[in-house]
Amino acid sequence: MGTTWDGDFIRMIFSPLLQVSDLWVRFKTSLGEITALSSFSCVISPGEVVAVVGESGCGKSVAAHAIMRILPNTASVSGC
Repeated sequence: MGTTWDGDFIRMIFSPLLQVSDLWVRFKTSLGEITALSSFSCVISPGEVVAVVGESGCGKSVAAHAIMRILPNTASVSGC
């Protein structure tokens, strides 16, 4: 006897919890627009532990805030 798995269960197990592709964040300033984050991508699967590391000012917090959609109104976000 073989085990049969429901299609929804299989999609849930093998689908990423978070998938971000080519995320860009720009801020409007009085001096023009600045790019704070460019080409950020990641895939986080169920059960995975992930750390984002980098130098101060490299965009770690900007990426997290963009993913959570809590950036200020001066920010423009592209990518998915």
